[in-house]
Amino acid sequence: MRGPRSPADAIPGLAGSTLADFWRWAYGDLRENTVRPAFAEFIVGTLLGLESSSRPVWNAWDLDWRGARIEVKSAAYVQAWPASRRGRSPIQFDIARKIPWHAETAETGTEPVRSADCYVFCLYPEQDEARADPIDVPAWRFWVVPTHRIEQVFGGQAK
Repeated sequence: MRGPRSPADAIPGLAGSTLADFWRWAYGDLRENTVRPAFAEFIVGTLLGLESSSRPVWNAWDLDWRGARIEVKSAAYVQAWPASRRGRSPIQFDIARKIPWHAETAETGTEPVRSADCYVFCLYPEQDEARADPIDVPAWRFWVVPTHRIEQVFGGQAK
């Protein structure tokens, strides 16, 4: 089966297990720095009315909205690992030019570029580890920056 699945879908060969069980196991901690970016994309996509579409994982940008290509970047001070091991994470966003791969055409570009028309920088600002819960969408902060402005200000800079 291709396309979106239901959380209630049973996993054949794993008696009593559902996709919700897998999703909870793999993606349950939104503080993980591998999960939070996907959650930020979900927030932005939902706010733009794109919640019915699936996440385009391999495209050169994250979201398509009204003809605009959007790159979503996220950061947070608190990660899933204990703060005592590394302290608060510095806030930085990856804006590096990259060799694009276009999912629809399966073509790879030849030069590093910023493929999106704009970037949405998403910061989950809570710094208290005991209170940090990225599911609290009103706590997030968002900045939308046109890519041409990033090019003007940062040129080839990566962060």
